[in-house]
Amino acid sequence: MRALLRLATRSAWNRRLVLSLIASSMALSTLLLLGIERIRGVVWDHASTVAALNGAAVRMPGDVVPPETAHGSLKEFLLVPYFGACIHNPAPPANQIIDALLKTPAEGFRAMDTAWVSGRITTARQDSPMGASGDRIDAMAVERYVPPPKP
Repeated sequence: MRALLRLATRSAWNRRLVLSLIASSMALSTLLLLGIERIRGVVWDHASTVAALNGAAVRMPGDVVPPETAHGSLKEFLLVPYFGACIHNPAPPANQIIDALLKTPAEGFRAMDTAWVSGRITTARQDSPMGASGDRIDAMAVERYVPPPKP
């Protein structure tokens, strides 16, 4: 066993330049990845919203992402632009996620159901475990999305 360890040590010593380049490149790659992830988090979580829509009555389609603790009826959920958003990492930018607060609880909706949400939209940043939202909609109605008939 001692001979094998001695052989491995000599082999590593003879290849010290290559090993140091490998270790340096791994460290640099890790630092770059962490830096990019940090920048993405700052930029995406603080993405600009459209102030002109503040207080506007809107009707928007999107996919429902309920809080993890939701069972049965929903009083609040995130409205996201595409299937799988907020479930996969990274979440979409904050200006593509809307925090929907319902006046009356919605029944029969599950995660990733597509819905129309009608109400007044305001700029209000909100953090949640599923992602940061840049807008809030005080929802008056939530309906199932039915795609238009094909021509």
